[in-house]
Amino acid sequence: MSARNSSCWSDFSPTRQPKPGGVVGLKSDLQLVAGCLLGLLASAAQADSDSEWQFSSRAQALLSATWRDLRDDSLLNPDNRIARIAGERHELELRPDFELKRPGLALQLKPRASVSRTPGDGEHELWLNEGKLRWKPVDSLHLQAGREIWSWGPSMFWSPSNPFYLATGKNNPQRELPGRDMVRASWMPADNVALTLANNFASGHPRDPEPLQRKLSLLKLDLNNNEASGSLIASRREGELWRFGGYGQWTASDALLLYADASYGKRTDLLLAEPDANAPGWTLAPDPAARRRTTLLLGGGYTFESGITLNLEAMHYGDGLSREQAQRATAMAQQLQPLLATPLAAYAGATLGQAIDLRRMQERRNYLALQLMDPTRERYSWNLRYIRNLDDGSGELVPLGSYDLNDKLQLWANLSLRHGHQGSEYTQLLRRSAMLGLTWFAW
Repeated sequence: MSARNSSCWSDFSPTRQPKPGGVVGLKSDLQLVAGCLLGLLASAAQADSDSEWQFSSRAQALLSATWRDLRDDSLLNPDNRIARIAGERHELELRPDFELKRPGLALQLKPRASVSRTPGDGEHELWLNEGKLRWKPVDSLHLQAGREIWSWGPSMFWSPSNPFYLATGKNNPQRELPGRDMVRASWMPADNVALTLANNFASGHPRDPEPLQRKLSLLKLDLNNNEASGSLIASRREGELWRFGGYGQWTASDALLLYADASYGKRTDLLLAEPDANAPGWTLAPDPAARRRTTLLLGGGYTFESGITLNLEAMHYGDGLSREQAQRATAMAQQLQPLLATPLAAYAGATLGQAIDLRRMQERRNYLALQLMDPTRERYSWNLRYIRNLDDGSGELVPLGSYDLNDKLQLWANLSLRHGHQGSEYTQLLRRSAMLGLTWFAW
């Protein structure tokens, strides 16, 4: 099963290991910064020595409070005994950004620091979310190395062609996506053509709740003109077959944008619940019949004369559970729950925790999503998002809003309201959640 679609899911992970104040991750972050600085010195020797360096910076501080209404009768997390999700969380996060550049050469660093509190626990952390060096030795060639957030496409909810970020993260716009460690080279033989070769050599900072990513190589061809653009992507993760994808968008009129995003490949790490001859009768294991599957998203955006924009997206997720596979997962959870009060409690708890599977983008196969937003207001903005699982009937409504108190302070709120039965995707762990925050734009 999966719950990563939750707008507040990124704040916890049942499988995430404790971090000793972020020390382990910080060491690798400092090594990355040192590498970027050394690369800057080496590249500077080749750059135009007559040009001047330009330094720019900005900084934000985000103060937030999150509340969650947990489902006590959850099949996977009865009485919160498995995932141990915090019912509330308070956090202060500092986000400075620095950039040093000259023509053809730029160094960008985005260090982060946070202090958070949950009932009975606290945590502090330092990390580098992005840190990259960009070098343009000639007009048609761009070289880049470091940690970055690399996303593409116009979709509002999912990006199937992107092997780094399958979900766009826009359900919680205040939370940054985690950067990935990579090197890439882009060649532009013409203004409307670009060919990029990239290697993702590490997952980035370990605060990301997803499992560690294996190394990945990627080839991306970008094509664009005034009315249409798109990309073809081929990627291969270490130990897996090549995966193919692409996206395209077409500006049909001044008000209408149509787009598609797709991938075709095989995942060998997704778990399924299977009956087992040994007690207590169930096991979670990779699908022995795994094969290449297609994930396809079709969407469109329409802008009304008032400036309000409506987006509609439909997705078939090939790696999602079929009806029979979902029924087996529910039967497994129902049979394992009573064992939590027996000598087999450790086995039952571990299996239920494993079933909260972060590796899937979504749990089932067919989805419909809608977004309505108004970006035209001077001091406030609002966004209404809804996702429906067409296979089990559950869904999530996410109202988002922000209000500028003045030039330096912004008040914002994110809500998540879910509906569905006990074992459905969107209500298997939470019923609702709310996040209220204040952002200070220091400079």
